[in-house]
Amino acid sequence: MTIEDLPDFPLEGNPLFGRYPFIFSASDTPVIFSISAAPMPSDCEFSFFDPNDASCQEILFDPKTSVSELFAILRQWVPQVQQNIDIIGNEILKRGCNVNDRDGLTDMTLLHYTCKSGAHGIV
Repeated sequence: MTIEDLPDFPLEGNPLFGRYPFIFSASDTPVIFSISAAPMPSDCEFSFFDPNDASCQEILFDPKTSVSELFAILRQWVPQVQQNIDIIGNEILKRGCNVNDRDGLTDMTLLHYTCKSGAHGIV
């Protein structure tokens, strides 16, 4: 059996569609997000994005923060980012990113970053 032999399941009424909308892409071609710098608060006392800091959380949860900027936060690769990969990943998905979309600098997907961080629940 090959993938071509699998039956086509309609999206309507599919219990996965409502629960995991990021699995069902509107396009077969992944988006490659442009390279961006990580957004930092103006009163920041440290040189990296800390998702535990209140001023950084404002940026993280702001709908105006782009997917490119969120990927830039992931690229900083400090323990504070690694330990909050689930929160950052959910913010990326909320902005319409598909699991196959890629960071323009590293060519990594959200799943690549998540696996690299050793996130809980990833086998």
